[in-house]
This record gives sequence, C-alpha cells and structure tokens, in this order.
Amino acid sequence: MGLLSKLFGKNKDSHAPNQVTIETPKIEIQITSKLNTTICEPGVPSYQGDYAKTIFLWANAKATPVKTADNYVRYLLYECGIRDANKYHRDMIKEGYLVEAPVASVLNSKTVSDLKQILSEMGQTVSGKKSILVDRIIYNADESFLEKYVPDKYYELSDKGKQFVEEHNDYILIHKHGNWCVDWHEYEVNHKPGCSYYDTMWSIFNKRIVNNPHNFGRNEYLCMHQLCEEVGKRELALEMLLRVLYIDLSGVCGLETFKLYKSGCYSKQDLTDYFDSFIMLAPGIVNGIIKYHDIFNDSYVDHLYEQRLPVQICNKALFLAIVHSVLDGSYSEEETKQQLRNVYCKAIARM
Repeated sequence: MGLLSKLFGKNKDSHAPNQVTIETPKIEIQITSKLNTTICEPGVPSYQGDYAKTIFLWANAKATPVKTADNYVRYLLYECGIRDANKYHRDMIKEGYLVEAPVASVLNSKTVSDLKQILSEMGQTVSGKKSILVDRIIYNADESFLEKYVPDKYYELSDKGKQFVEEHNDYILIHKHGNWCVDWHEYEVNHKPGCSYYDTMWSIFNKRIVNNPHNFGRNEYLCMHQLCEEVGKRELALEMLLRVLYIDLSGVCGLETFKLYKSGCYSKQDLTDYFDSFIMLAPGIVNGIIKYHDIFNDSYVDHLYEQRLPVQICNKALFLAIVHSVLDGSYSEEETKQQLRNVYCKAIARM
C-alpha cells in the first residue's frame, strides 16, 4: 500500500460532534435610514443600521466630548459605515441616546495621573484610589477651576441609550470577536429566538464546517476553542484545540500539491521542499495545550484519530509524544519539526 493510497483514503468522519446541518436560505437585507448615504468609497460599507448605532453608542458610552471627525476610531467608518462621526455623535445627542455627563462622570473618564495633577494644582493631597481623588476634586474645586480642565461638554449614555445598547448586546459581542469573521448579517440569519450569542456562533461554525468540507474546519475549530474557553467549557475547549493541532500536523494543507504529484506535475523533491508549508507548529496552538495539563488524557487523541483526514503525515504515536512533551516541559520545536520531517521524507521516499 503506497503513501498516496493512504493520503487519499476515504474520510470516514470529518465532521465535528453536534453539527448543525440546517440549510440556510439566502436572504438579502436592505437597510434604510435617514442617516444613510449613497457615497461609495473603496472598503467602506453602507451604513449598517442598528448595528452601527449600537457600536457607536458602546464606543462612546462613558463621558466623552464631541470630537473632530478624524479623532474617532476608524472601525466606525470601515465596519459601521458611519462616514461623518462628528455629525452622527450630534445626532445621537439630539435623538436622546446621549446626555450631558455630570462632573463626576467627566472626572472618572480621566486618568489617575490627570486627577493627581489637578489635585496638585489645587494644593490638595494626591493619595488614594481613583474614586477618592474624584470626590476630593468635586468637594474642593469651584466651577471656574473645573472649567479649566473640562472646557468642553461631555456626553454619556442616557437611559434610552443604555436600554438600546442592552437590547443589542449581541452586536457588541460580534464586534469584540471580529477575529471570528462573523458579521451581523450572518449572525441575524442564523440566530433563533431564545438562543444565546454563543449558541448561535457555535451553530455558525458547525455549519461552515459541514458546508465547506475541503477546508477541514481548521479556523472554525480555533474559534470554537476560544468560544469554549470564554464560557468555561474546558474539556470541549481542549478537544477543539487538539483538532487544530491535528490538522496542522497532518499535512492536509498540501493536499492539492499531492494531487499534482499524482498527476505528474511535481516530483518527490518538490514535495520534500514543500514540507514547511504543509506541516505547521504554531507556537500559540502548541503552547496553548499546557493550561489543560490537569484534564488531558490519551483518549482525546484516540478520538481524533478515529476521524481520518485525507492526508495523514503525523501518526497517532508521534502526535501523542508531541503532546506529552508539551505537557511535561520537554517540548522542543526544532526537535519536533525534525521528527516530523523524517516521517514525512520517509513517506515520500516510499511513494
């Protein structure tokens, strides 16, 4: 039995457990708003409706002044489609989502260093926690002195604004997890009443794995690992992280190149030269296993190898040895890569 017959063997089960297989209808979402604009700019989306409003209010929830247009965070433009953040800020004030902030809120928006400087100029003690510093300034400073340090009006969320942000908290979580590459459109299509943000995200990642069997779910499993960490499901978080490592060490990234070799387009030397592109030892993935030393057992790996990938360079024994070396502190990236290279080259030579 040659390597290629092993490499291109049937994949018995490449799906993750509890996968969602519901077909998702394609839905066109049209957003209309009095703040919308027809101006087209490269890389700038149209105004993103309630999503944009939520992110703007969240970003300006604490006491902050209306700034000049170029002093707002860039994602308000490139993620939310808010082209004139200065005007938008004023509109949010007019619509009652933001109200003028009291002195205490304004002072709390400043750094401890700034507060100590104010107190020093007032001739007051500068020791104590931030809340104490704020109270000391308010108690001892007159209005004219405060105007020197707070020359502009500051605004914060009104009750109306707080309610709106709370009702759309999932949008904030989508924004915070931008590296998961799920926008609010995809989220809304997949979200079901009563489902939490994390349940919805899990179903989206599962659906991507099912609908895109050729990418083997590497990035989705990494996102699912991060999701499980955030909700405190450590056992499942470890399983997802090991899945990522399993894919990285399998050589599956070279699947198309192996096919080209089979068709005569590449030589064995070409395959050998591509080793570093096919096998990955990402430090963040490898070292991430350490925090699970208290729950890891070999059954995690046994389960992984029940679900074969179409390319299987790293066998189970070597995979286990690598994981154990990480857990016991003897792991060496250079030595591990050499071990994988030796296995890889021997397999190529037998082809």
